[in-house]
Amino acid sequence: MQSTSSTDHSVISARRLFLTGLALAITGSILFSAKGVVVKLHYRQQVDAMTVLALRMLCSLPFFAAIAWFQMRRLPVLSSHDRWRIILLGLIGYYLSSYLDFIGLMYISAGLERLILFLTPSFVLLMSVFLLKKRVSRTEWLALAICYGGTVLVFLHDARHSGSDVWLGGAFVLGSAVFYGMYLLFSGELVQRVGTVRLVAYVMCVSAVASVGQFFCCDQYRP
Repeated sequence: MQSTSSTDHSVISARRLFLTGLALAITGSILFSAKGVVVKLHYRQQVDAMTVLALRMLCSLPFFAAIAWFQMRRLPVLSSHDRWRIILLGLIGYYLSSYLDFIGLMYISAGLERLILFLTPSFVLLMSVFLLKKRVSRTEWLALAICYGGTVLVFLHDARHSGSDVWLGGAFVLGSAVFYGMYLLFSGELVQRVGTVRLVAYVMCVSAVASVGQFFCCDQYRP
């Protein structure tokens, strides 16, 4: 009797965790998709991509810095090799990728930008094939074909109505997706050693410093 009750409790707990995770994932997807809309609204105020990115990173830096400081106090010191990898991941993952994304949003709609960014998992898969020699099943190849086919159709539709700006903006956002895919691929091993929370906090601090530093350095040369 106790065994049955314990099993039922485990099932209920697992279901609760699943529903909680699903709710968080859906909420995160909605908020992440709203980023492009918020950035487009900023552009109506006659500001450029570098300014918007610096403002975004500057607002988030205190929170990630606090998390990084807390993680630094309670966890072992990182090796110099891991530190350099974190710096590199911060530069390509949330700095360069976000910067290219924000530039692309100056030329294309938020909907098309989000659609292109949703190709990021496919880039991770393709890079795993060529760099890590991962085998891809027929189902995965079929999913890739459907994914790229749908994106191309939407892209061509926007290109017919918006002209060459769509090609330029699409290229920037595509570059953003590729660099973020590289970040996801190369951070896999580091996550196991450093930890998810610690890695994200450190990487975001690096990205924020780079973004704000770029803004102040380039601001000196503006007319």
